[in-house]
Amino acid sequence: MGWTAPQRPWLLPTAVVILAVIGFGCAPGVPLYDGVGFPDEPYRFVSAPAGRAATKPPTSAVRQVRLKRGASEAVELATGEYGPQCHVLLPPGALRGTAATASLRLMPRAPEQPPGQGTVEGNAYRIIAAGQGGQVTGDSGQAGVISLRALTAAQPGPVIAYRAETGAAWLRLVTLRVGQDVYEAPFQGLGEYLLIRASAPAAAPVRGAGGGGPVWLFAGVAAAGGLFLLLAAVVTRARGRAHPAQPPVRDPQP
Repeated sequence: MGWTAPQRPWLLPTAVVILAVIGFGCAPGVPLYDGVGFPDEPYRFVSAPAGRAATKPPTSAVRQVRLKRGASEAVELATGEYGPQCHVLLPPGALRGTAATASLRLMPRAPEQPPGQGTVEGNAYRIIAAGQGGQVTGDSGQAGVISLRALTAAQPGPVIAYRAETGAAWLRLVTLRVGQDVYEAPFQGLGEYLLIRASAPAAAPVRGAGGGGPVWLFAGVAAAGGLFLLLAAVVTRARGRAHPAQPPVRDPQP
């Protein structure tokens, strides 16, 4: 004997819970900083542009890194603002050299405007490493990342640019939006990084990361719709089993 929908009172509440989980799972993720209840402090400038209120000085960061067999250990480096205006994550081997240890330093600088590339947003940040008893260089072949905080969450967002040394050409990096106003790019090695916001809207927006892009939202809606249709089909089939079609009544023969 087939089961009926009223015999499964948990079916509809379960469907609602599943749809809610899908909706929340596909919603854009909010990082600890720059989210509701966790506002960023005002951006700290090395040299505040015209019209900007004076702020506390921006912070630096330094970390002592050990090198074993010519390769560094994993290291994280972040400035001290809330949230950090620059954050670096380096896997093992991102620094290489003959030194036993190295002093890795992250320092804010007044930005130098790259010619014809848009408008610089915020400070530039220089990453240097000084080896103790030997030389140290950066290895861009490792999967390190650097993130910079923008001044606003306005879109299209800025991109991160990099140069190895003063006077070198700036290289625009593939940039992901990983927070309301936080942007991330692959670590290119020791040198200088900054944010550049295009003067005109870009042809295509920078793809978000961490589940924040519209593609994930559409996928979530599609998945929820598919689940709803599947659930409706199951309920309809169950009702059909509970109430089988009756044979047609024939007129009595004369």
